[in-house]
Amino acid sequence: MNKLKLSTIICITVILTACTSLPLNTMWKLRNFDPLQADPSQMRIAVITDKIVQLKDDAVTIQLSFTSDDPEHTFKNTSHASVKTNTTVQELDSKLSDNERITLFYLDKEAAEQMRLAQNRIRIIKQNKIKGDGSLSVNVNTGCFDGPKPKELRASIYAQFDVNNGYIKMISDLDLLSQIDHGEFWYECEAAAAKTPEDSSPI
Repeated sequence: MNKLKLSTIICITVILTACTSLPLNTMWKLRNFDPLQADPSQMRIAVITDKIVQLKDDAVTIQLSFTSDDPEHTFKNTSHASVKTNTTVQELDSKLSDNERITLFYLDKEAAEQMRLAQNRIRIIKQNKIKGDGSLSVNVNTGCFDGPKPKELRASIYAQFDVNNGYIKMISDLDLLSQIDHGEFWYECEAAAAKTPEDSSPI
């Protein structure tokens, strides 16, 4: 089974920003990682933020894509992750400061099956020796914060692709403030609730 190129296996992106480079130790840990063999039901994305940040279902997406010179074999599959409530991540708890919290995301049964179909599609493409590049990306798309715009708002993202291997740091000190100015993606929670009285969900 051919693996996707390591340089394009994983990237962490925040909407409207470029792909963020992985830490060197993360690249080393992912050297034998094959996204086509990963079990989507075991994937977990842990986002550490200040407690004033609220992230809910669909705030995080996991995208598996393949790019080829042949448009017929170029596609993107986006799976929307759900918040896993009432769950602690013990191995990451020690990394939290007093003003931080972890929001854990996972792929539900439907989203996991959607990703499996995308994995199988790429396997078939690779078996047919069609040239191209594949990528697996984790995207933090939207969220809100309590109160007025803070002076600093950062996040760290950890990913688990196998329950036996634990969490891997994908990015630290991600600047969320650069996203707030885009309005529809990051905004004040109370302001959002006031605009939608029938649904106070900030995301």
